Amino acid sequence: MKIAVYMNDFIYKYGGTEGYTANLIEVLQNIVANKRITILTESYKTDEVVSENQFVDNLNKAYGLNIKSDFIRLYYIPSVKTKVNEKSNKVIRTMQFLKRQNGFFHTQKMISKITKDFDLFINGSRYSFYGNASKNVAIVHFPKEKLLSIPINKKLPWCKFFAQKQDNSFANSTDLFIPNSEFTSYWLTQKWQITDDKKCVLYPPVTPVSAKAEKKHNQIFVCSRIEATKKIDLLLKAFESSEYLKQNCTLVVAGSIKGESKEYIDSIQKISPSAKFYFEPSREEIEKLYAESEIFWHAKGINEENPLYFEHFGITTVEAMSAGCVPIVINKGGQKEIVDDSCGFKWNTLEELVSLTENLVKNHDKIAELSRNAVLRSELYTKQSFEKQFRNILKNKLGIDVTQ
Repeated sequence: MKIAVYMNDFIYKYGGTEGYTANLIEVLQNIVANKRITILTESYKTDEVVSENQFVDNLNKAYGLNIKSDFIRLYYIPSVKTKVNEKSNKVIRTMQFLKRQNGFFHTQKMISKITKDFDLFINGSRYSFYGNASKNVAIVHFPKEKLLSIPINKKLPWCKFFAQKQDNSFANSTDLFIPNSEFTSYWLTQKWQITDDKKCVLYPPVTPVSAKAEKKHNQIFVCSRIEATKKIDLLLKAFESSEYLKQNCTLVVAGSIKGESKEYIDSIQKISPSAKFYFEPSREEIEKLYAESEIFWHAKGINEENPLYFEHFGITTVEAMSAGCVPIVINKGGQKEIVDDSCGFKWNTLEELVSLTENLVKNHDKIAELSRNAVLRSELYTKQSFEKQFRNILKNKLGIDVTQ
């Protein structure tokens, strides 16, 4: 069985999308033992490429996996990284956009050509690429807008032709779409009119927190990339608004600050002088904080209307639950599917967040009960569950023999 997996920027970037795809590769190796998997990815002229051994070693270290390099082949698609500078004049912006779009269509052409001899093609990226294999699958982290919805593609006749062709081919040539949550699945139908028979939800695999530590009394943990979209500033303000929480709880914030300005980082630290911040923590440090904390907060999506800016699943929420943290999270996006009344709370306003937290802190028997249930519920999202469900998808949705 010949399998190809596409993931752009796979040798340059390690984020949630890449992590999902890396886990998928490891699971594929378990399912189709000793079969080679070809990884299609992009290389840019100014960057050095890496060997299969180095590539696999990097993935295994980044995500704690056990991918075997002996059965991995890297296929590089030459590309040029083009950015659209919104500060440039209209003519320059248009030229930059057209150059970037030309690169997109070049990549699509290469994927179609390469995958024609494969049995299974999986697009693990966030782009609307489709394959030419016997069976073609798209992992949907959150659906992008159709190319035809971009204003310039509507105006220029040749752009309109290629955009419409790409949109139609992505929707029609993909045999199965795999959204990462019911929330994402809903928006896939809204944006692309994909019917239920062509999609199947597969939640991301989440590695449980293995660190053990004694819970610190009333410690609230916020674990996230520290950026404006995560709304950490509002969580800090919510904490500061409650005299009870300030006197009886500790708020801990941990995450990466890469790419953020010093002014932004300084500004959020000033909101709550009593909060503890851990910038660029190691995985070991994060796990220790999960293990020590009793409560987990999450707010991405508050004051937003565009679902693109909601949390589409919520890996950190599941990680926190696996460590016995009680989740108190916003009632939006993928969080609504992860947290139920047996293990935590969902809120719609910051006032509700504060009230729910205060009441919980006053009832430690309730914290203990919810903590136990949170651990149990987190097991729905383990790698073992992910592999079992993916086997079923291959067999029952795609008709692929998964016997070893």
